[in-house]
Amino acid sequence: MNNKSLKITGSLLVIVTLCLSVVFFVWTLVPFLQLGNFYHKISSAFSGKQESFKETDFLFTPFTSAQGLIRYNFVNTMLDQYRAGRVTKVHPLLTVSIERLKEYVAREPYFPNYFFLLGRATDLMADLNNNDQNFLKEAEGYYVQGLALNPYRQDGRYAYAINLTNQGREADAQKVIRETLSENKAVPESHYYVGVLELKRTKPDKVFALSEIETALTGGANPDPKLTLQIYDIFFNYFYTKKDLERFQVVLERKKQLDPKQNQTYDAILNDIKKNGSIPAINLLPLK
Repeated sequence: MNNKSLKITGSLLVIVTLCLSVVFFVWTLVPFLQLGNFYHKISSAFSGKQESFKETDFLFTPFTSAQGLIRYNFVNTMLDQYRAGRVTKVHPLLTVSIERLKEYVAREPYFPNYFFLLGRATDLMADLNNNDQNFLKEAEGYYVQGLALNPYRQDGRYAYAINLTNQGREADAQKVIRETLSENKAVPESHYYVGVLELKRTKPDKVFALSEIETALTGGANPDPKLTLQIYDIFFNYFYTKKDLERFQVVLERKKQLDPKQNQTYDAILNDIKKNGSIPAINLLPLK
């Protein structure tokens, strides 16, 4: 091999090395650094540190392979904060996270779960703004887009049905949830949301709602334990007032599982019912 060939080969090796270095930096190192930076900032954002979540440009640019995960987790983390009760009003990071996820789905409109998450976050914005109908309509659009990509995603259909109910479109919500149940009655979670949405109706059938939610819980589905306990408080008051002995006992047995701290009270009521064959007098507490 002559010197000219050696020089060409050496130049090619330098070029290839540089290309591989750029590929490694852009496709491996930068996404890794973005992810690490995100998890550090999001964890410190709720630890009382004033400097948290400043200088975030590097988290979102350049647009690397990590952007989908970062933006999805950003919104999901904010929803977790609200569900846990650590945030109770509109938080600036919620607004930022939604905007960043909007950017992502505009660029990568292929993943239904991203649209469903965006819908749930926008529904939360509606809730934090006194059931704002503009936010509810915007959230509906995201559910429709997600279901267009995957019409059989049950979590998307549940959220969509609740969104329609909150818009006051009771008939549309019932159609969505009943269709979801009819597609597969073996899914306990579908029964849960059928029951929940029944309770949200103008004139709910609480007997039917209890039956559906009992089916779900017996099948191992309890998507929202806090809501479930509130629902069984409603059932407790309702079936006590109606003197419905059979269903009142069902409610008591379930409340023993949902609220075990009060088991002594529930057992005492059940024992009284078995002894006397009737519901004893109870001072009902106002529902929260």
